[in-house]
Amino acid sequence: MVEMMLVVALTAVIMGTVTAVYAYTVERLGYGLADASTQVEAEYGLDIIDSTINKAQSCSQVSVSGNPCLKCTMPANCSDTTGDGILDTCSPNAINRRSQERWGNGYRVWFYLADASGVPSNPGGIPWMAKRLDDLTPTAPDQVKAFTYFPGNTKLRLDLLQSAATAPAGTSNTYSVSLNVGAYGGLSQQAAPATASTTSSYQLSLGRVPYMRGWRF
Repeated sequence: MVEMMLVVALTAVIMGTVTAVYAYTVERLGYGLADASTQVEAEYGLDIIDSTINKAQSCSQVSVSGNPCLKCTMPANCSDTTGDGILDTCSPNAINRRSQERWGNGYRVWFYLADASGVPSNPGGIPWMAKRLDDLTPTAPDQVKAFTYFPGNTKLRLDLLQSAATAPAGTSNTYSVSLNVGAYGGLSQQAAPATASTTSSYQLSLGRVPYMRGWRF
């Protein structure tokens, strides 16, 4: 009888310890995933915007019904080599007798936050990219959905985004870009607002200052 009571007591202690360790491990795993997710999302968004600005002839801030947008005029000879709608490479369309490159003007690439419609005049929290060959405001057919969604156009690539900002930087031919993202700790990877406690969420603000076309000279 004594031996059985001892076994029961030891089993309870062991099970309690194992359960506590398991719960702690799962919690830390969730926080680790949240930390990694915020970094991956911020870097993805900045990589695309940074690369676009770097290739652009020029970029400017425009407002569509009060919604701020970044508009970049790309060189005339740019290509989408992967078929996702994003311009990957640009090259001169001419070189004169003095070996000076001529780039010309091509697509206008836009970045902005809007609602699920993706129309710039409808403010929202979803990041969108669009491109067209004139200076008119983008419409639905101009959207580059591979920037916003994973394949299938249902899951958002930047579902942890809180805010985004672009503006001319202090140095000529540069533009500043910043993204703020947040995620609650836990396996569910729920988006966290900027007001969320840092003890229960990961908050990340990431920024870059890419050069525009002027770096080529």
